[in-house]
Amino acid sequence: MKPHTKDFLAGVLIVSILIFASCRGMAMLTAVPMIALANNSDMIRVQACIGAYPVRDSIVPAWSNNPRAPIGSYRFLSTPMDSCFYTSELVFAFMAKPLMWIESWLTEDGTFSIRWVGFVKLSVILILAWSFSIFWLYKKNNLAALLNAVIVAAVLMDPANTIYLNGFYAEFSTVIFAYAVLAGSMVLMQGGSGFLIAIFVGVAVVGLTTSKVQHAMAGIAILIALLSMTLTGFVIQKKLLISLFIAALLGLAIQITYLKHHDLQVMRLVNMTNVVFMTIMPLSEDPAALVKHLDLPEDCGKYSGLSWWLPPVSQKIENHPCREVADVSYFRLIKLIFNQPVTMLRLVGGGMAHLRPWLGNRTYDGVIYLGVVEGGDLADLPDGWFSWSRVLDFLSPLQFALFLMLPAFLLPAIFYHSRLGRRQLSLDALLVMLVFLGASTYISILMGNGYMDTAKVANLMINSLLSFWILGSMAFVFIISTQVCRICGFICPESKRLR
Repeated sequence: MKPHTKDFLAGVLIVSILIFASCRGMAMLTAVPMIALANNSDMIRVQACIGAYPVRDSIVPAWSNNPRAPIGSYRFLSTPMDSCFYTSELVFAFMAKPLMWIESWLTEDGTFSIRWVGFVKLSVILILAWSFSIFWLYKKNNLAALLNAVIVAAVLMDPANTIYLNGFYAEFSTVIFAYAVLAGSMVLMQGGSGFLIAIFVGVAVVGLTTSKVQHAMAGIAILIALLSMTLTGFVIQKKLLISLFIAALLGLAIQITYLKHHDLQVMRLVNMTNVVFMTIMPLSEDPAALVKHLDLPEDCGKYSGLSWWLPPVSQKIENHPCREVADVSYFRLIKLIFNQPVTMLRLVGGGMAHLRPWLGNRTYDGVIYLGVVEGGDLADLPDGWFSWSRVLDFLSPLQFALFLMLPAFLLPAIFYHSRLGRRQLSLDALLVMLVFLGASTYISILMGNGYMDTAKVANLMINSLLSFWILGSMAFVFIISTQVCRICGFICPESKRLR
């Protein structure tokens, strides 16, 4: 087959996949009734930044949540009752605000659709997806363009991601920024030049690390992954490493500074209650030693299983029997690896059960606590929508554990392949970055949330590992098929005309 014919057919295939991805995202954006994750406190603290609140009965406080179903109609209100939570999700909220304002100005009752923020987020990620694939097609890198299109269509447009479109949750923003970082890094690793691309990657890293507190270390994890690749002899442009280094430290510094802000003191108390009392202490065989190591009052050792939502606290700070837990440092939590290694092994192993379902509206034991269908009553995703979340739900605990852990054990094989100097070394680097990104996300979740809302917060982790398996499988097929063609070309010289 002639090269230009092969390139044409590859282009048709890739464009077709991207069209499918676009249609898949648009289907979720425009679904009637609206499909989105119902709003809880995470969403309310973001929408407060632009003063957008759902249209409800006047007796319902504007800042109260609505866990049973998403609400599609919003309006602008001035209320001092809720503080603004600073996150990179605000980039898309403020981009959508002019569109919301125009609709509110045109309607008689001053209301507007929340779908505008979904329109902005979907537009951004699809523009990025099309741009990257077109760039790689222009550079005659059909494989990179194909892999990009497949990941966008199969993973990023999965309902487990797109249910966050029509809302103010940071989960989809996290996916956008992580995708921009990884794809931009691939461009630079494949010889792309220009400081604009390096700056683009750096900005995306800051967006990723500031999307959620749990992703503060994501930039560092990606940087370490690339540095580990250099040990195999893989050469990475210095401007990429410098961009990642500066942006990762900047994003981490922003999060550390913000965590000390007085507006986050309650959130920190909630999170540390989840981590220490609800999650780690019940796993410990020596709660007294645990309390001593964390520098907590001795009496705090008797509150194993304490919940922020249940008595005696019941979401009231004044009822909390051990408020000192808010001052526990992450450094002391990490040191538990050496002080109570068995406890931490139990923590890591037990957390795997809480990572399902990927569709983050249910608890690990299947209880729906956030509805996803407008007008419904704790309604789940309709059966007509395919999601990898349902596939993962069918896996046994052992199979799911292998899905999560095997990528880390495959790292030596990836490093060995890279050391041999085979083709597609940038793909090796991408697989390594996905593993490190997934691992760092998991550790951050366990230290920052415990077993509370684990599946929802672990959205980036599942995206990373699912992408690893899809990309790794396609790369493996490519490598095997290439070797077969070479062998056939050696044994049967006439077959060379087919290449």
